[in-house]
Amino acid sequence: MSGSGCTYGMGYYLVTGTNGSGSSTYTQQLPNNSGTFEVASFANAGDMGYYNGSTFSVLTGNTASGKQALTESSSGTPSWTGLSAAATAGTVFWAFCNGIVGSANSMSYFLGGFQTSSNACTQTSDVPAPMPYTCTAGNLYVNAGTGGASSNSYVTIFTGSPPVAATVKCALWQSGMSATTCNDTTHSHTFMAGDLWSIGLQTGSAGDSMNTIRASFTCQ
Repeated sequence: MSGSGCTYGMGYYLVTGTNGSGSSTYTQQLPNNSGTFEVASFANAGDMGYYNGSTFSVLTGNTASGKQALTESSSGTPSWTGLSAAATAGTVFWAFCNGIVGSANSMSYFLGGFQTSSNACTQTSDVPAPMPYTCTAGNLYVNAGTGGASSNSYVTIFTGSPPVAATVKCALWQSGMSATTCNDTTHSHTFMAGDLWSIGLQTGSAGDSMNTIRASFTCQ
């Protein structure tokens, strides 16, 4: 990183290793655009050097437990900034059921968690799975072969056993007619590690038309 005949343009330089003695703390001479040297002291692997065209500065490596992004102020000063929940995707959980839903009105039927083809849409007993970590569930998206019979034709995230409907849900009915897709990106539910989750649907009428339903949500 040092020596004659080498110049640095404006930008970032990431320190990922150690110096020759095995220490991660060292001072580095870095040539600038004027043909002289700037001195930058790096204390940790992951430190970020920044050259603004005349001088070098050092940003300490990101040690935060949460996800961080490198950002710049209006004056060009770099810093680490926490990402919002919307910027991080989280883990995707999904469920599926195949065929026409059960015929009862206002009845909950359950999708098979992480199923792709075999679970019928007539299952009245859930088989919940434990959430492996504490997270906030949301961003429910649903696709159906056939939409619902009314505005009460819901697909919902359930918690616990016996299952209790969370506030995260959407209706396969939009603008006064059956719809084959719906989503809920507004509501959320917090799961603690070990809490049980499942996805179910509620029929809007006897002989509801909902058919072959796929649902997914994120938890982060």
